[in-house]
Amino acid sequence: METTTHVPYLAGWQLRIEPELGHLPLRLITTSLITAAVLGWIADGCSRSTIKNTLAMLSRIFEQAIVDGILDRNPAHITGWQHQFQQAEDELRDPRTLALRDWDALIELADALV
Repeated sequence: METTTHVPYLAGWQLRIEPELGHLPLRLITTSLITAAVLGWIADGCSRSTIKNTLAMLSRIFEQAIVDGILDRNPAHITGWQHQFQQAEDELRDPRTLALRDWDALIELADALV
């Protein structure tokens, strides 16, 4: 690793990877688990660069596992998280986008929940 990546990668490891996935053996970590973790980091308000650095660290771990013959593929290669990140940012900028469109939509939602 390059010296410029030590601090962000270490932070990604300690603050996000280890608490979220560190208790699992590498073979049990799936793309779905990583995607769920990323969505949680987005909900927690992590920045785009924070998530990107964390995924880069995670990807390096899995790439080494492939080299060592532990895994066949890298489950950290996920797609679509940038769209989710942008959607979360848009909702923070304009919370009215989350509002129900009218009274009928409220009644429909209430009926569905009961």
